[in-house]
This record gives sequence, C-alpha cells and structure tokens, in this order.
Amino acid sequence: MSADLTVASAISTNLQPVQTQASAENSSALFLASEMIQVRGQDVVGGALPLWVQGSTSLGSYQAGTTFGRLIRVADVGTSGQFYDIGIDQWGNLFINSERSSESQHVLTLSNDGTLQVSLLAINQLQLTGLTSPPSGVSTVDVVIDPQTGKLYRKS
Repeated sequence: MSADLTVASAISTNLQPVQTQASAENSSALFLASEMIQVRGQDVVGGALPLWVQGSTSLGSYQAGTTFGRLIRVADVGTSGQFYDIGIDQWGNLFINSERSSESQHVLTLSNDGTLQVSLLAINQLQLTGLTSPPSGVSTVDVVIDPQTGKLYRKS
C-alpha cells in the first residue's frame, strides 16, 4: 500500500503535519518546517513507539569494512562543523562516534549487559560527596587515572 503525502501549504518556519492527499484528517505524527522535523507520539508498552530508526546490516558488511552500523548523525553545520554518529556495532553495542572514531574505537559504547565504555575519560575537578563505606565483604582498591590516555588503573 502506498499513499502520496503532502503538507497543507508551502514549507515555512511554521510546523505543519504531513497528511495524505485524500484527506486532511489523515494527519501523521510527522510535522515539517523549513528548519525542523518533529515527531509526535507516545510510547505504548507492547505497541507503538514515537520514533523507530531501523538499519539493516549484514555481518559481511561489517567484516568488509563497508559499515560501522551508524544509524543517526547529529551535526552542527554552522560554526563547529562537528558531528556525532549513533549506531549499533556488529556485537550489538550501542555507540556514539565522532569524526575521530573508527569501526572499533568509539567515543562511547554501551553494551547490552550494561557495561559503559568511554574511550577517553577526562575528569576535571571531580568532587564526590555523600559517599559511604562499602558493606562488609566488599573489597576496595585504590585507582589512578593516566592523564595522557585517560585510562583508569589499579594503584599498586
């Protein structure tokens, strides 16, 4: 099934719903303006999501180096020109990349077991307050951050 989608008038700075040509009452959750796209919706458990971005990559395309698994790019085309890509890598990890990232070196990686990995952790003037002693039986270690690499090491 297909339908021709339209907006009521020329695209301008005012948001207007995308709708079918057949009826203005068949509006979608997608709204367009000259400098914005808006998706309106509600998360329904077991049902709809407001926005679903879906990619389709094969293991072979990861192995051939023809994809990183990027799905969304967030970019500043103005003064900085910086961008960040969000995707899912071949191991199923959610990642955020910058222009300096590679297939295996991401700025930030979150695995499906909850492990968070930051490629360079820079902590400036870290202040921890309200800390309590660990429960009995929990072992503790001292750690140190390498200022050159940002890696965290066990202090000997």
